[in-house]
Amino acid sequence: MKISSLFLLALLALGGCASTPQAALDQANHGAALSMGLSAELQRFSEQEQRVMAIRQAEIARNNAAVAAVSADQEYDLALLRASNRKAETDLYKTLLALSDARAAAAKAALIDAEKAAKEFDNLLAALPDRTKEIDGVTTALTALGRQLSAGERYHAAKDFVDPVRKTIKDSKEKIEEANKAAQPKID
Repeated sequence: MKISSLFLLALLALGGCASTPQAALDQANHGAALSMGLSAELQRFSEQEQRVMAIRQAEIARNNAAVAAVSADQEYDLALLRASNRKAETDLYKTLLALSDARAAAAKAALIDAEKAAKEFDNLLAALPDRTKEIDGVTTALTALGRQLSAGERYHAAKDFVDPVRKTIKDSKEKIEEANKAAQPKID
């Protein structure tokens, strides 16, 4: 008990005359500035990412509308040929339509493969989770490190360290004493 009290007293005495080196203060302040800059860059990146996603969604919607329009035109053209009773042209049209459908199916299969690849790529570029709170915490901690601590703050920091250590030592001594008592042979 006396040793830890003496340690605390010595630490307090040294704390009053000790100071944090300027290099450490500068590094802490620089780290705080960098973390604030990182936070702003992540926000700009997120905004740009949202704009790109909006452009992609609009392009997909335009492509779907174009495919629907072509399909409707094909059905209409086939209906017109049937209505005109021109068997040879209708058969030719059906053959061309079957070839076109086969080509469309191959293109669709390629599109599905491309979509899978794009999905995997999108997973790599998935939106970054919002780390604003963590970055703010780092900034706050680094800002606090970037200033000199008063003697009172140094005392409380040392006390916050010493008190749990002191309690752990006391608990350990009690456990050792209990173990020694339990290990002593009982004499009847």
